[in-house]
Amino acid sequence: RQSIAVGVGSTAAAVLHRGNDLYAVIAGAATPAGSLPGSMVHVFRWVPGSFRDVTLTGGVDLIRGVPEWVPGRFLEVLTPVAASHAAGAALFSAPSATGDVAMFLAVANSQRFGSYRGDVQLLRWTDFECPLPSISECFILVASLPSVGAQSVTPFWLRAEGGSSAPARSFLAVANQLDGNQAEKLSSHYSVDSAIYEVDYWSGAVTLVQSIPTSGAARFEAVLRCSGTAEEKCEQFLAVANARDAEGLSAHSRIYKWVPGCSSEADGRFEVVLEMPTQGAEKLAFISDSLGEYLMVVQSAGLAAGVLIHTFDALVPIPQPIVDYAAYLGPCNALSLDARGSLRSGGRDFLGIVWELLSSPSGVRAPAIEVVVNSSSPYVYVAASCSGTPEAQCSGVTLPQGDFALRLTLRNWVGGVAKTTVHFSKTAAAVPVAIISGRASVSARSGKELVLEGIMAPSNCLGASTNALAPRWTIAPSPAGIGALNLRQQSLVVPKHTFVTGTTYTVSFTVTQGAASSTRSVTIDVSPSPPIPLLAGGSRLISLIENGSPLALDASPSYDPDATGAAANTPLRFAWYCEFNYKAGEALVGFQPTPCALLTPPGAALDEAILSISPDGMRAQSRNF
Repeated sequence: RQSIAVGVGSTAAAVLHRGNDLYAVIAGAATPAGSLPGSMVHVFRWVPGSFRDVTLTGGVDLIRGVPEWVPGRFLEVLTPVAASHAAGAALFSAPSATGDVAMFLAVANSQRFGSYRGDVQLLRWTDFECPLPSISECFILVASLPSVGAQSVTPFWLRAEGGSSAPARSFLAVANQLDGNQAEKLSSHYSVDSAIYEVDYWSGAVTLVQSIPTSGAARFEAVLRCSGTAEEKCEQFLAVANARDAEGLSAHSRIYKWVPGCSSEADGRFEVVLEMPTQGAEKLAFISDSLGEYLMVVQSAGLAAGVLIHTFDALVPIPQPIVDYAAYLGPCNALSLDARGSLRSGGRDFLGIVWELLSSPSGVRAPAIEVVVNSSSPYVYVAASCSGTPEAQCSGVTLPQGDFALRLTLRNWVGGVAKTTVHFSKTAAAVPVAIISGRASVSARSGKELVLEGIMAPSNCLGASTNALAPRWTIAPSPAGIGALNLRQQSLVVPKHTFVTGTTYTVSFTVTQGAASSTRSVTIDVSPSPPIPLLAGGSRLISLIENGSPLALDASPSYDPDATGAAANTPLRFAWYCEFNYKAGEALVGFQPTPCALLTPPGAALDEAILSISPDGMRAQSRNF
């Protein structure tokens, strides 16, 4: 469509559609010969197509002649901005506290005076504050931020929580890539922190919000995900593409999520929710379509160059609620709900803990239940006896007989939410306590031993049986070999190969005290185990002798851990994949796929237990390393 000359080469570009105008900025070089790329940021305004006679001099793609149709192009050249090795630029609009909206330009200067200790220029477009009377429109400097080898700048805005009318907060993410001087591009210099600033673009006030550990950061990308419901809840994510680390181009890029502070939104910070291996990552971009949301990874390292697409839904770790409780309560049993063993809290306390009543006998909301639903703790204990305590805090007196259902909702430090339902019954009989520790639904493998821990306690009622507690386990459907299991102890140990793959079992723990008993059950879903790959001799260091004998890689010790008896002799299917540890120049790219046929003798099988490796093929490929 159009070719725009900006000197010896462009290093960054950005566009902005503002009102009826379209602008473009390109970091290139100044007009004099010998200027370095990125020494000047050129600004252009779009001129719509029309019938006209273009006689401008110094314009871009000059067209002369009689009036004729001239297609729309970036023809109007505005006042340029001096820069220093500009590696990135962002053009955007930002509002003021009074509602005025102006155009801003952020320029990432990767070097200053031969040092990677550069800066980020923040400039505002004005038509009345230009320093020279001859210039009617220009960018003026608002603020200068320190940087080290800055590669890009990303402006984004954070909306207030809960539909608040508070103004959005303005942030600027600066991707720093290299800390050192021009003569020393050492790999160790690429591990340098990038920065998140909060900026008042009109006053120029800048506050460092957070330093982000990065490795050769190329670019930040921000996205705001909203629920789209009546009570709309939004989540701010920030992705950083790390291009390289201290060893080479194989690094880990990261996704962060904004987590509000406990006392105020201003105390929040970005927390890591996902770390993914990348190789020479240039950009992580959030994209979406009618089917969902995705993360696009652009890589530029050797054989890894290309674009990868990942689903975006599972970025936030979801809590795993685990509640220990008794399924049956007698008249003298306390109501104890213990969710302190719940998982995926990131080693922190859960921020949102909500207990809700789903159902109760005759719809009655007993005082003991009020204690539970008014609690924000993962552990709720309501005493069984009212001696010395208010009646409203006693389950034995204030909890009617019947079936109850409660729901627990947990929210972790990054906003992941999960719910679980608790069912229990209140009986008139003095029953003992029976609990199976852990989750109500358990995933198991046939090839692995399973251990379930039972918790039991006698009834506290006066006049209750003084007989010893008698535990008993039952499994339905009954697996083969159940007679060999010790089912009358507090712990149940199920040896491997007892359960059948693809079957769902119900395991019940019953505690009997005299004539009274109570039972707790869990479901066991048995899924197939992956085969165990084994290589005879393991990893080894070899010598590539010229015309040497082929090296045999023997995977025949591999086995299926679920297979027993005759099934253990069922042959496995094999597929070999090969990788080389590549370099790009002096930078280590990491392991990349390579055809195994390049390393094997002609006609060698690639789908059998033994792979034959040719020393000559290995040596030939090593020369390409």
